[in-house]
Amino acid sequence: MHHDTIAERLEGLRSQQALFQTTGGVHAAALLAADGTMLLAEDIGRHTAVDKVAGMWIHHHASAPPSVLLLSGRCGWDLMAKVVRLGLPQVACVGAMSNQAAKLARDHGVLVMGFALGDNPQFVGPWTDVVAKA
Repeated sequence: MHHDTIAERLEGLRSQQALFQTTGGVHAAALLAADGTMLLAEDIGRHTAVDKVAGMWIHHHASAPPSVLLLSGRCGWDLMAKVVRLGLPQVACVGAMSNQAAKLARDHGVLVMGFALGDNPQFVGPWTDVVAKA
């Protein structure tokens, strides 16, 4: 999926975070499929938000497999390990990715977009799916 599309969906994530709008203190994780299907989960813990949205996807038997995990915060090694186990090809996060997360992504062919909402997102992983901005 093109990084501009991913950034747009990530930018729109906050408006869909009902719990964040109420408390200002939770993380979000969303799974996005190529057909536009998106599921979102919120939790005070980043890891639990990812676990919740993965379970929701499996439980609801979404029509298409997810292709991108969107994260409202940073991506550490432990979250990247979940991405690898889920077999996801792409991750986009608002914050940074750790060095260990980047290494794991490279080792498993996962494309990661860190600082996805900024002017200079950082990409790690296979480059064949990335189309440069004009």
